[in-house]
Amino acid sequence: MRRYAKMGGSFTWWHGRSVHELTAADVRRWYVEDLGRRSIGLKTQKNIADAFRAFLRQLKADEVIERVPTFPEINPPKPVRDTLTIDTQSRVIAAIPWEARGVFLLAAYHALRLGEIRALDISDFDGEKIHLTRATKSQRVAGPVGRLKNDNPRELEIWSDELHQWLRWRMEQATAEARLRGEVALCLNPRADREDNPAMRWSPSALRRAWKAACTEAGVTISFQEGTRHSTLTKLAGELTERALRSFSGHRSGKALDAYTGNVRTDPKAIRKILRRQKLK
Repeated sequence: MRRYAKMGGSFTWWHGRSVHELTAADVRRWYVEDLGRRSIGLKTQKNIADAFRAFLRQLKADEVIERVPTFPEINPPKPVRDTLTIDTQSRVIAAIPWEARGVFLLAAYHALRLGEIRALDISDFDGEKIHLTRATKSQRVAGPVGRLKNDNPRELEIWSDELHQWLRWRMEQATAEARLRGEVALCLNPRADREDNPAMRWSPSALRRAWKAACTEAGVTISFQEGTRHSTLTKLAGELTERALRSFSGHRSGKALDAYTGNVRTDPKAIRKILRRQKLK
């Protein structure tokens, strides 16, 4: 909101206008003269309009204004996301050097968000489980760390033998000397500059480069997010209950799962098999 409201920001068109006199016509004119002309996508336009409407609703709740003008609907198209099969995903990960593989294994096998993985320290792994309690809030390797999205701390039981093996290797590398040097990132970037990044954390740009190189070697083209978290959750959407999928993905609402369940179709044979096991009461 502050970024939108500063001079030159997305709310600049409104500067000098009284909030007590805003009409639906003013909102439409804002869109025609300013918001709709900006070189931004419809999703961003909608986010900006929603933020301004939320601001006005708060003013109404505080009894500063009597009503909120009607806003025109902005309906961005739903993004079409690519996915990898599990076999292809495994091929891409196999093309990544072993010492750098941890972040990609967690993103693919446990569908963690990048900010969640980047915030993990070696102290967050107890030898059996990973304790997920925070996430990075910046693109910078030394940026701030805060609460998880949805404020949903959880424990991860490692089900993958490959990930277990990598984590054991990582803990062996985390010697007392390495910890004293500050190398505390659980998923370290072996090519990180120790002077500028003593924790050896991945930056988003370094991770994207490593992922792109592995995709090229595997003969595919797909973004990191789509090739790891999204591909895994899309596959699981056809196998898990909504409750289980929410727990695994870290989402709190079923609506957030629509991105993964859009291609799921009911299998009549599976339904028949399940229902035949149930005894009528």
